[in-house]
Amino acid sequence: MVYKYWRMELSTKFKPEPGNYVFAREGSPGWYDAIYVGQTGDLSTAFNSHPKMDCIRSRGATYIFVHSGTASEETRQAEADDIIQLQEPDCNSSSRRRIVTNS
Repeated sequence: MVYKYWRMELSTKFKPEPGNYVFAREGSPGWYDAIYVGQTGDLSTAFNSHPKMDCIRSRGATYIFVHSGTASEETRQAEADDIIQLQEPDCNSSSRRRIVTNS
């Protein structure tokens, strides 16, 4: 399955809508290491007191990739699970792989 995500600055203020997200750091130009993958019913408040934020910060997140507008929690969780299985992010698991984007 292919999912389209938009690369955003960590300081981005999001609209109150559901979505999936990937915290990542740039490893080399155009290549990003996934740090944490998640989903939420409200992107505008999802990161205020995120339980994995210490892990995300300690791994040096530089961007957040977002896919918004998926209303069904079941669909969002399935998407997050797919990406976690493929990328094995540090803060979701003990190993990591790289993601690439043409943004």
